[in-house]
Amino acid sequence: MSILAIEEKSHVSEGFYGMAAASAFCLIFSAIYNHFGHGVHSFYMTYLYLCPLLLGMVFYGIFLFIFEVEDMSRFSFNVYNSGVAALTIGALLQGVLEIAGTASPYIIVYGILGGLMLAMGVVSYLFKLFFIYGDRHR
Repeated sequence: MSILAIEEKSHVSEGFYGMAAASAFCLIFSAIYNHFGHGVHSFYMTYLYLCPLLLGMVFYGIFLFIFEVEDMSRFSFNVYNSGVAALTIGALLQGVLEIAGTASPYIIVYGILGGLMLAMGVVSYLFKLFFIYGDRHR
């Protein structure tokens, strides 16, 4: 069988399963970190797994199972996933700092940039869907 004959996975299904793995990793990581946190818990660390679960799995699941839409462009996929990663890392760092009993003014940067990347990924996908593929369906 030739390498050209192998069917490529869509970015949407790739993102869905990747975010499922990221959610599982974050859940296990936060459970272990909270266990060794000497009784100190953080909201951000406890619910760390929700970032990739809600922003990733649910987002890709809606496109994959409900709408069955066309594949995302590589740019949209990468920018959206980078936004989810930035928000997840921001929550992770906030949780670590809360457990350590300190704070940082730079954590807000993760939220701002993560939100901008999420928005840019969605807007670029919608632009492709409506303006590039929209002419083909008329």
